[in-house]
Amino acid sequence: MKLKKTFIPLVLPLLILTSCNDKDSFKYEGVISDIRVAEVGTTHTVSGVVVKHVYTGQSTPYITGFMLANESGCIYVWGETVAKTVKVGEKVKVEGKKAYYVPQTDEGAAAASGYKGQLQLTNPVLIENIGGEHDIPSKAITSIDNINEVTRHAVNDDISNNIYRAIGRVTKTIGGDYTNYYLYDRNREDAISFYTQSNGKDYAWLEPYVDKYVDMTFIAINAKPGNALWRGLPVLVNDDSITISNEDEAKYAAERALKTLLDSYSDETKVSVKNTDELLEGVKLSYSSKSELVSISETTDGFDINFKKPSTETEVEVEITASYKGASSKVIKKIKLGVEVKHQAISISEALSKETGTEVIIEGILSRKTYKSGTDDPLGGFIIDSTGSIVVYNDAPYMASLANATEGNKVMLKGTIDRYISTNTAESGYTGDVQLRNTELLFVDGANNPIPSEAIEEKTVEWIQSQPATNNISSKVFKVTAKIIKSTGYATSYSLKDPNNLDKSLSVYSQRSGSDFSWLDPYADQVVTLYVGVQNLQLRSGSPNWRCCPIQIISAN
Repeated sequence: MKLKKTFIPLVLPLLILTSCNDKDSFKYEGVISDIRVAEVGTTHTVSGVVVKHVYTGQSTPYITGFMLANESGCIYVWGETVAKTVKVGEKVKVEGKKAYYVPQTDEGAAAASGYKGQLQLTNPVLIENIGGEHDIPSKAITSIDNINEVTRHAVNDDISNNIYRAIGRVTKTIGGDYTNYYLYDRNREDAISFYTQSNGKDYAWLEPYVDKYVDMTFIAINAKPGNALWRGLPVLVNDDSITISNEDEAKYAAERALKTLLDSYSDETKVSVKNTDELLEGVKLSYSSKSELVSISETTDGFDINFKKPSTETEVEVEITASYKGASSKVIKKIKLGVEVKHQAISISEALSKETGTEVIIEGILSRKTYKSGTDDPLGGFIIDSTGSIVVYNDAPYMASLANATEGNKVMLKGTIDRYISTNTAESGYTGDVQLRNTELLFVDGANNPIPSEAIEEKTVEWIQSQPATNNISSKVFKVTAKIIKSTGYATSYSLKDPNNLDKSLSVYSQRSGSDFSWLDPYADQVVTLYVGVQNLQLRSGSPNWRCCPIQIISAN
């Protein structure tokens, strides 16, 4: 594979990999898969091509290691001294000790999710450097059609340092003094975020490609286990002249619209859909059906699709047409109506009484979705029934079991009761963030149901924040009166202040720099009554810091 020369600023070495005659005496050594299964701490010798340097240093990036690839795969060599002596494209031989690296702040999440960490060789010794400018061995690179072929892996799948090649669109977000870069798939939904220890300065070479489709080689460098999210390291751009046709854009838009409808509905249901696409301006959507069980009426900004309940289970079809700049694409959604629910759920209060690791089936109202960084896929959400509430933390491999459910829907979920203890709460007597993990969506009614309020207690912000770690209130939903505070700067954040004691506040927990709570903006600096869920606990200077998820504004005072 011929690798394309790309412009890179001075913070990075010039990345040019071209073919070169090998010395007959140089042979690749070290099988990466063998190192993965070897004991931690064992010594290994590996030879291969220097693929990419890795940087740290938030203000001024400096080299801390490098990625080394041979025909069997890729491994991270951690060691500043050796890394500074090798150049990208050189063939080298190193010796080091096998290790897996997990940041201290992620140790609790890693233990809970089975994430091993990033595979690496530590304490490296450079045995030989024959130099040259060499391609990455083609056998080390996996070409993929969709970026979710990487991101859908659970964090306990040991894919760290695997090299991939894909077509995607480079994007960025800026917050304060940092820049985050991403590679979005052609479908505009799936994406991998690029991991940086230098506030994005190590990826400044991506600037010429922002908002362009490219053919890129990248590495799945590590995972954020608390978010169940794999992250990447961009290696090089092979081709920056990739174009996506209007026909393909229309096809992807139609496929995105397909996901707004469920595979089945049990009761009579109305589904409201948009006639535009939020991910691509200029797309027009239309819906039609020949079935007497489906009626479609046009609204101001879309369509209301009404599904009737048949006497027996019946399959119907809805045709979706997406038009974009003169091109169009049609898809058919097959939907089963009158589906009988065959699972038996227990109440949320009963589920909460089960031991950690117990598999349960619950049913309740999806009251607020929560999201993971870098994507529009729901990470989970708050489920409420008449007996209680629980946080869903969906770390299943595809992490999308709530994607086909809308806030207000009644859902039935199968999952495992978990009580997650982070590193900073381990010695506090805290029993862990109460969660339903590894969830599977069994049923959704598609209706807009009110939030059950029977088990929701009315409390003050001060009362919630004063609860000790030994009184586990995670996953509980309360009715509170609070002043909404929006802060901007390094990142957008929200908090709820007690109107009777403004020194007491609850932090709103977000993995998307506050963007998932922009619906609070009309209430900024106002006192409101709302439902708020307690999502997790963080210890701050030894004191409990309960972090929350606003669920619904009841009234504005």
